[in-house]
Amino acid sequence: MLMMLLAVSANATTFKVTTTEDRKVGSLRWAIEQSNKENALSNIVFDLPVGSVVTPDSTIDIKTSVVIDGQIDGGRIDISPVINEFRLFSMVHTELDSVVFQNLNIYEPKFEKEGHYTWHNSFIESDTTSGLLVLRNNHISKFQEMVVCRGNSLHIECYDCLCDSMY
Repeated sequence: MLMMLLAVSANATTFKVTTTEDRKVGSLRWAIEQSNKENALSNIVFDLPVGSVVTPDSTIDIKTSVVIDGQIDGGRIDISPVINEFRLFSMVHTELDSVVFQNLNIYEPKFEKEGHYTWHNSFIESDTTSGLLVLRNNHISKFQEMVVCRGNSLHIECYDCLCDSMY
């Protein structure tokens, strides 16, 4: 299934992330919003230097099929929210064919509360009626919940990923 999806993505519209800031043209949020307007699978790639950290300040809704690829020359992109208590990505109110996250370091920074470090975010929440979530060659770290499924059916495939628990 993954190989067919990646072959199809070669012909998809591509959006480039060119800034680590949230809510600006060229941000990850902007790229996903543009992708949400497409009627077909699209790609999101990063044109940022090694060591860049993309810092969303609230949940980013994914409404259409997309491949988000963090591979850059010499490494991969880091994604880390700047506040806690929210889902980093949300697949909501839609029938998605697939969402692929690949070649990313995705982590939640620790927040100090009453002398203890805490992690409260979820990586992704889904209430789709069907779909495929593919995690490929990622390092996902320190989330309280990795995937929260509230819909009828979400098939999850994970390849070559390192997923750390919150403790």
